Amino acid sequence: MSLMIFYNCDFPEITLEDLSLSIIISEFSKLFKKWKPNVVYVPNRFDTHSDHRKTFKLFKHV
Repeated sequence: MSLMIFYNCDFPEITLEDLSLSIIISEFSKLFKKWKPNVVYVPNRFDTHSDHRKTFKLFKHV
């Protein structure tokens, strides 16, 4: 049986570029430690939206 959990960190979309990387990485790290996911879906690294590209890059540090 598989379980799918969707979590929204509620970061502001417009200002994601302005948020500290350490804040975002910390939030993702907490989620990963809690849920220990096998699969994580992230935006494409070539996405046209800068906040989506940033999200992709951040997952390298989690």
